[in-house]
Amino acid sequence: LAIFIAGIFVFLVSSWRILFYTRASCTDGVQNNGERGIDCGGSCSRLCAGEALPPLVHFTRAVETERGVWGAVAYLENRTKGAGVASAPFVIKLYDTQNILVAERHGVVSVPAETTFALFEGALLTGDRVPSRATFEFTAPLVFDRVAERPALRQSNQHFESGAVSRLEATLGNPSFAPLTNISVTALLFGADGNVFAALETEVPSLSGLGSVSLSFSWPRPLPAPARIELLSRVQTP
Repeated sequence: LAIFIAGIFVFLVSSWRILFYTRASCTDGVQNNGERGIDCGGSCSRLCAGEALPPLVHFTRAVETERGVWGAVAYLENRTKGAGVASAPFVIKLYDTQNILVAERHGVVSVPAETTFALFEGALLTGDRVPSRATFEFTAPLVFDRVAERPALRQSNQHFESGAVSRLEATLGNPSFAPLTNISVTALLFGADGNVFAALETEVPSLSGLGSVSLSFSWPRPLPAPARIELLSRVQTP
């Protein structure tokens, strides 16, 4: 009788666990399994609020891409090691000398882990007004997730020439064996005063392991020879 009762008890306990027990996870809405917050920190890939450093906006510049057509470039830095943001909503605004808002662009950007990167937005319509300054800000709290380390892409063969159409040519190389996809590359031309006077962005859909690709940026107007050129690449965070 005791063996029979024990068997019934084990059966009932096992059935209860199967029907009602939920294994701890990072998506169950409960702080468990060593998490520092609800579904964040500890063994979860998502960081809790306060574990990540807010990205720095070093500067935002309005740049003329062609006669009467304006864009804006933001120079950013993510200081959080090993974590990035898959989708960070932002807004860029352009103002004229009278501090009147003349253009506004909302978008979403992928923030790579622990690196300096740039974001360019072109074809901002300003009407007859000439922008004199630009601002950039994130429009929602950023959610950081741990991401795999990305290789630092190599740049070589930079060549700039000015004319009726000014051009910048360069080569982008992947030093790792793993192929990469969805790469954004922003070209920044700096003057002797240290400010950006021209910028453009291009997309590289894929780059094979140990492979390279030629980059070309063109502005349909004469540009002065830059004192410094920076090419900042950003691999999209999954």
